[in-house]
Amino acid sequence: FALFSDLPVNTYKVNPQNVEGYKRYTFEPTTKEVDITSGVETFTIFTSIPKYSIEGKIKNQYNDELVQPIDIEIRDLRRESEDTLPSVIGSYSTGYSYRNGSYRVSAIYKNIQFQPQNYIINLGPEDAVNIDFKTNTYRITGRVYDLNQSGISGATINVYNDFIEEPTLTFDENGITVDEHGEPFYSVKTDSSGVFIIDLLPSEYTIRAEHKSYNVEALIEWLKSTEGLGEDSVFILLLREYLSSTSEEE
Repeated sequence: FALFSDLPVNTYKVNPQNVEGYKRYTFEPTTKEVDITSGVETFTIFTSIPKYSIEGKIKNQYNDELVQPIDIEIRDLRRESEDTLPSVIGSYSTGYSYRNGSYRVSAIYKNIQFQPQNYIINLGPEDAVNIDFKTNTYRITGRVYDLNQSGISGATINVYNDFIEEPTLTFDENGITVDEHGEPFYSVKTDSSGVFIIDLLPSEYTIRAEHKSYNVEALIEWLKSTEGLGEDSVFILLLREYLSSTSEEE
């Protein structure tokens, strides 16, 4: 109960708020308008409704969390409504979002089979935890090395969905612009020997190695040897400036 006394005659909006210990509750209605008239007591009733959460992880056969996004579908079997948690990477938690009842929870990624493919769960009076899915991935192992066959530590390996074009580079008076033709969904660094390991679901991918100082230096040397550009050329000066700025970022 909440008691407000000595309120001036007026019309008020009353809305209950979640406080510590009651974060899982919502209230119906969310707001009521109350008219206070002189000498009259007014009662306002709200109904509290508990909500529950669903959480779990998506792992591979090595018990590592997946590094690429999948969808989690949650279907309310009583009310016949469905939600999707898009682009879940590794783990998920819905927060206090669902009323008590029976739900089907499914992991979705193209035609990939998960174990299990779905759960039937009951929410209330407890949350649903450890709603985990597992599937097999394929391992990509590689090494990044220089012309002396020495491994390059700290190189970035970027993974893109599908096959994409090689990056293109343009320059003008404003500097250098690099178009990657896409955004990586996952990146990993090479170890001290230049080795990297990536576990992915079966599909088509583009994988690129990147280390700004190596990439740009190689381009500068190529321009010098094949195009005859000197260190004082505008293009090479811009590349040096770009290399300096990216080195500071790293």
